[in-house]
Order: sequence, then C-alpha cells, then structure tokens
Amino acid sequence: MTNIAKLRTGEAVFSALYETAVGIDVHEKKPVACYQSSLFGDGELKTEHRDFGTTQQQLEELTAWCKGLNPDIILFESTGVYWVSLYEKLEQSGLAPDKVAVLNGRDVKAVRGRKTDWADAKRLTEIGRYGAFKASFIPSKPIRDLRFMFRALSALKKEKQRVVNILHKLFTCSGLRASQVFSDIRGKAATVLMNAMIAAAIEEAKFSDILQQMDIVAGPQEALVPKNIAIMMFSENPAKFFPYTQVDIVIYPKGKLQDPSNFIEVPSIKGPIDSMINQVMAYLRTNIIKERVIKPGNQPESIRFFNYPYQALEEAVVNSLYHRSYQSREPIEITIEPDCIRIINYGGPDHSLTSSPD
Repeated sequence: MTNIAKLRTGEAVFSALYETAVGIDVHEKKPVACYQSSLFGDGELKTEHRDFGTTQQQLEELTAWCKGLNPDIILFESTGVYWVSLYEKLEQSGLAPDKVAVLNGRDVKAVRGRKTDWADAKRLTEIGRYGAFKASFIPSKPIRDLRFMFRALSALKKEKQRVVNILHKLFTCSGLRASQVFSDIRGKAATVLMNAMIAAAIEEAKFSDILQQMDIVAGPQEALVPKNIAIMMFSENPAKFFPYTQVDIVIYPKGKLQDPSNFIEVPSIKGPIDSMINQVMAYLRTNIIKERVIKPGNQPESIRFFNYPYQALEEAVVNSLYHRSYQSREPIEITIEPDCIRIINYGGPDHSLTSSPD
C-alpha cells in the first residue's frame, strides 16, 4: 500500500499494481531512466535516476541496466521514431513482451508544473507502478519488418510517379510530346530512344560552347581563359591562384574582450567554395549549434529550439564566401564567443564611389 496524498478529511491510499518499475523519457540524444521500488508491506520507496546515450553501445548499456534491475514493468512513450531502437534492444535482450509497455503520449499527459526529463521519467515510473496506463499494440518483429518494407515500397512508388510527372512536364515544355508517341515515357523503348537523342545532342555540342553558355570562360574562341568564378568553384586548390582563400574559425570560450589570450584555433578550411561551405556548416552543426527542449505543462508535445538557427548561419556563411574580394589576401574569419558568432569577410571597394568631390 502506498500513501500518495493527504486530504483534509483523511488520507487517500492507493494500492500499487507492481512493486518495481522503470520509466524512460526517450529523446534523440539522451534518454533518461528512472527506477522505483517499493515492496508490498514495506512502505519504503527507493528511487534511482540514470542518463544514457543513443549509440548502439549506450542503448545496450541501458538495456543491461534494466535487465539487472529486473523491474516488473518498463514504460516509455512512443516519441517519434526514437523509441523503436530502444524497444528492439529490449526485445533482443530476451525481456518478455508483457514487461515492456510503449505508451501513446496523449494517454500520459503531464500535470501542470515545472517539467524536466527526470520528472517525466519519474512520472512514467509512477504510472507504471500503479498500472494506470494503456500499452500500445506492438506487433512482432517479422510483422514490423514487413510493414516497414511495404510502407517504404509504397513511398518509393509515389516518388517514382512524381519524378515521371516532372519529366513529362519538362518534355512538354521543351516541345517534346513524348506521351503522344509512347504509352509509357519511362518504358524500355522510350528510354533507349530518348537517351540516344540526349547523347547525340551532347556530342554535337563543343565543350567550349558549354563553358561559354555557363559564362565561366572569357576571351576569343582560340584562347579561352577561366573566369575567377570557374577557379573558385571548380579548382581543387583555389588558394593557388588566390592566396588565403580559406575560412579560419577561432573560439573564445570566455569572450574575445574578456579573455583574448584564451582561444582555440580550428584548422583552416580550404578548397572550392561549395566544399568550404559544407565543411564550415558541418563544423557549426556538430560543435556549436545546440538543441534545447522545453516541455510545457499544458501540452504533451515538447517545444524544441536551437541556440542558433541553422538556415540563418548558412545564409551568412554563403554570403561571406560569395560576396568578398578575392584580391585581398585575408581569410574569412569566424569568431565564436559564448553569446555570439561573428563572421568577417573583406569585400572589395564600392564601385559606386568615385574620387570626385561631387
């Protein structure tokens, strides 16, 4: 018997259905688990919290922790698809299906008040001990795999039809009424014929004509030279032609003004423009952009936001690389401080300005 609330008129007492339970608050990066034990007739409640990761090894550690405690019931919500790998690990460990319950978030709405991952894990554990839950139906592994493959096949068929529709529209816009000749424009005969037509068109076009149409070369036909944009986009080492074509990232853990001597230099990022953009964004996404989750008390869904919006940072990085003077021998500098990110590029002179006093 467990005393959970005292009222003015007396004492409300509820019987727990299970002596032990584990509740797991599932997340993309950090599942939080709570274990509670209260033997019938004892009255003493023992609680333990643990944080885990989401790699295969860390999920195996979570599974081993659960098996070592041997609770009567294990509960977690069906959050997105994050619960699937955890459920399969528990299933593979040999736990009986009736000892693992996956709950719909709508059925276990949190009460009002301050919400944390630990509090949610504890709430799931209490729901499990009192048996106040309705477990979702989870089919066996073969059925789940079959459902996954069927849904994937259905999605691929829809994607194929979407691409065919786009292809048909492109042909029609270019004056090719392929649908009037072929019943299926992606059939064998249509594919062979159109591939041959495209290959013939490419062979007829000169490579120099293609470069000129792309506007990445200049000069007379017999002495074409690449434009700067061609070197920046297609050369493996643009710094050979434009020194210091690179991005330098410097981190000031305590701030540049507060402690300028304390900084961390990231190895310079070099290469074609598109490669530098991808490398910079990969570094920022992995090391700088952090996700925060807030769980409002009046709704089951969590609110997720980031310290820096990825799209805004990407736009700033792209602009800094495209809109700069490559005649200036200065790298693009990205300084990262606790409260801000500064991106500095050295642009060329404003051509609208003249030396005339007017």
